[in-house]
Amino acid sequence: MLLLLAESRGHLLDKDTLLKRLWPDAVVEQVALPHAISQIRKALGWNSQLELIETVPKRGYRFVAPVEVVQVDTGRSAGG
Repeated sequence: MLLLLAESRGHLLDKDTLLKRLWPDAVVEQVALPHAISQIRKALGWNSQLELIETVPKRGYRFVAPVEVVQVDTGRSAGG
């Protein structure tokens, strides 16, 4: 869920889209989303002064924190 939100930074992801992308082959109630968001906020050290994920009531969620893409050099060559 965090990856989906970060990849869509600044854009609203509606609840139906999140459910379909996260659990494509399962029937999951929308109440699973606020719980997952709560767990992400806890893991990221959320507090009231640090808004990372905006909740848009009755619609969905928007990742609002800055995102920086970092390339990681694995040290592997293309030839193996």
